[in-house]
Amino acid sequence: MSDKVRIEKIAIICLTVIVALACCGVGYAHWTKTLDIDGTVETGEFNAGFTACSTNDPPPDGMTGKI
Repeated sequence: MSDKVRIEKIAIICLTVIVALACCGVGYAHWTKTLDIDGTVETGEFNAGFTACSTNDPPPDGMTGKI
């Protein structure tokens, strides 16, 4: 193989690697693009209250709390 052919093959390989790395760089730049969104968020008002209260405990037996 002559030196000229060998140098041409090495040049083609180097050029291919450079183009491939450039394509990877462009793809990575588009992949990591940042999206900024500016806006205002307002919350509503929440008023909670009891409307009814009940229990299912048994009625006191008169002995509860006595020692």
